[in-house]
Amino acid sequence: MPFTGAIRGSDVDPVGGHLYIAYGGTGGSRGNGSLLKWNLLTDSAEWNRSYSFGVDQFSYCDGRIYMPTGEASTGNNLWKIIEAQTGDVIGSQAGGGKPHNTICHNGNVYMGGVGGRYLVTTGATAPKIGPTPSSYSGVRPFTVNADDTRTWITWTKYRWFSVANARTGAILASVNFGPVPSTFIGTAPSHGISLAPDGSEVYVLDMPSQSVRVYSATDSPQFLATVPLTHQITGNESPCSHGCRRVGWILHSGDGRYLFVGNSGDVIDTQTRSVVAYLPSLANDRHGFLEVEWTAGVPTGTTSHFGYGR
Repeated sequence: MPFTGAIRGSDVDPVGGHLYIAYGGTGGSRGNGSLLKWNLLTDSAEWNRSYSFGVDQFSYCDGRIYMPTGEASTGNNLWKIIEAQTGDVIGSQAGGGKPHNTICHNGNVYMGGVGGRYLVTTGATAPKIGPTPSSYSGVRPFTVNADDTRTWITWTKYRWFSVANARTGAILASVNFGPVPSTFIGTAPSHGISLAPDGSEVYVLDMPSQSVRVYSATDSPQFLATVPLTHQITGNESPCSHGCRRVGWILHSGDGRYLFVGNSGDVIDTQTRSVVAYLPSLANDRHGFLEVEWTAGVPTGTTSHFGYGR
């Protein structure tokens, strides 16, 4: 593919048959970024646009791309709204500070910033979900159920996750995995969360113990299992220009049968709750992987980069 620089996000329009890849800088001292539109049917680029702002993990929906202007941006809480057909910027939307992760689901946009105390939303959901456990904590990976009534959120500096009411914004419960060891390097001990497509279970990465924890996806989450990683998440991605430390990411397959662990390469069977395969390329990736579903030679669906209810 015709781009250079670190991948910061990816998403698919299965109806139009296009893959979008954000790459380059994440704002501030890390510079500006770009967006590539790739035709999955012709296996070729349709356009490649550079912008005057940073890029990060965006979301595609309804002909628009909601692009965070980057976790390294300062004094900024904006998501740019990009017209997916042309790549033109057509507006802005305020979200969490230091814009980072985005989900657009059923027309609701969820905007998580690493410098924001709330998961900011639009549409039928609450304007703000949270707040974070402390003033120095920000929103990290999160997910949402099929009908947009519940969200599950991880936080900066905390080794746990919370479940929240997406309609009222209230935190309903938090599950603590224990203290963050003083030897832990990084700011997100639980940098990975994925909801089973049927909404029954939530999987959460626990970096200090090098494992994935499984809980019931209920308002009072019940512990179900711990799956130790066969290949630990350590060191740096390579090649890489910035933000190189492996911090992990997890994603269910579209049918819910498997869980893919970014920066590890492990593939977990969700029925046996054990590691059953290893993908070497996945060990060097946390921003760019997703699943595209094909039928009769054309794309028909996607998991997106976030494991949410379907």
